[in-house]
This record gives sequence, structure tokens and C-alpha cells, in this order.
Amino acid sequence: MDCIEHFYGVGDAALDGIQDFPPEHNSNNEIHRFGRAGELYIQNNYNPAKMSALLDDMVKKGVAWSPTLSTYEASRDLIKAQNLPWYKDYLHPSLEDYYVPSMTRHGTFWIGWTEANETKWRKNYQVWMDALYEFGRKGGIITTGDDAGYLYGSLYGFGMTRELELQHEAGFHPLEVIKHATVNGAKVIGMEDRLGRVRLGYIADLLVVNGNPLENLRLLNPAGTDLMSYNGRIVNNYSGFVKPGDPNAMTTARAARTRRSTTSQ
Repeated sequence: MDCIEHFYGVGDAALDGIQDFPPEHNSNNEIHRFGRAGELYIQNNYNPAKMSALLDDMVKKGVAWSPTLSTYEASRDLIKAQNLPWYKDYLHPSLEDYYVPSMTRHGTFWIGWTEANETKWRKNYQVWMDALYEFGRKGGIITTGDDAGYLYGSLYGFGMTRELELQHEAGFHPLEVIKHATVNGAKVIGMEDRLGRVRLGYIADLLVVNGNPLENLRLLNPAGTDLMSYNGRIVNNYSGFVKPGDPNAMTTARAARTRRSTTSQ
């Protein structure tokens, strides 16, 4: 195994026994499944020493961790996730329809969602983030991913940037977070010799932003990005202002940036 995604299995292995599911629990029921998932790291039988030993084993065996913190964030503040400002311009109607609470669609488990659920998820995040931070400090390889397209807030393009912000919240310096997203990601997929760095001969997949992401990682989301290049070619970036082959790409991007800044005031 090269990499673990999400948090499944990691928290379970740190329990003295099993998770305390109620008798009526049914993991095929999305409401049951995700409601109880937010209790995994806050079980009474959670053993920090077991977690630490597991993280040591992961480091020793070179198993990376892609936590996808952003994927589940709606679980700790549903109303916020339902009203993100970029939905207006970037949320496709088909995905908007998918987000609507449902008993049958994966990740749309919000029927009967309560403040108590969110409180448990917020506490769950604290322990989960602590484990992730410990893993990083032990020398573990952390990557970034967002598993977009299921839960509220996990919007393509934006979920990845939110992942960076949440890894910052977990305690990592922005420079470390950017390394997780670039160098570490390339290493896990076996492309560290040609991807993940700005270096002569490497694939030129770049984002050009108007500002310093070390001061504000949010600049890297589609609303903050001016230019995107894929393998060295300017493409129709996901902020939608620069078209392929535009000979004045930088001028166009700057003008769009000015319009967005003026409009937001």
C-alpha cells in the first residue's frame, strides 16, 4: 500500500476494541454511516499511544496519507457549506441538484442533520488533525486531495484549495502545505522526477496568482487564480477569464482581476 485516503482505518486501528455503534446502526444507510463517522476519533476507547505506534509504522513502511479534510467539512458546519459565495458563479446545476439531501445518493445525508452531529464532527476534526500533524512531524508523507462532487462544499477546484487551508489549520506552515500538494503528490504517484517543482525540464503545470499564497492560500482557488498552464501551455483556466491562445493572456487576467476586485467592494 502506497497511500491511505480519507481517515478510514486509521482511527479504527487506534481503538481498544471496536467503535460503539448503536444496535440499529446500518452502514448502508448514509445518514447512519456519516453521522457515526464523526464519532470515530472521539470514542471513549480511542488510544493515543496506539495511534502514535500506527503512525510510526506508516512512516517506516513509506505509506502516505491523503486526509481529504475538505471533503467532510460540511459535517461540522452545514449551513456555511450550503451558502459558499462562489456557488453563484461556479456551481453547475447538475451538481447543485446532486447536493440536495437524499436517502439514496452518496454523501447527501443531511436529512435530520443536527447541531449535535456538528459538535461531534468538530471534536472529531480536532483529534484527526492532531494525528495528521503528528504523522507529518514523524516524517510521514502527506498529500492533498478533495474527492469533490459529493458533499456540500466539495466543489471542483475549490475543494482542493480548502484542503490546503485545513492542513494549515491542522498546524502545518503554508510552505509545508504547498509541498504536500506538489512535491509529495508527485512522489506518491512516482513522477517526482518530472512533476511537482518549478524546475528546468519538469512539466510546467502552473497557477499564476496576483498575490502571495503564503499570506493567503485562498488565492489558489478558481476565484483567485489569474492564469493556469498545463504542460507549459496557457489554457482556459477555471476562473474562466483567459482563453486558450490569447496573445494578451496576462493583460486579460489583470483586467479580470480589476473587475472582480471592483465588483466585490
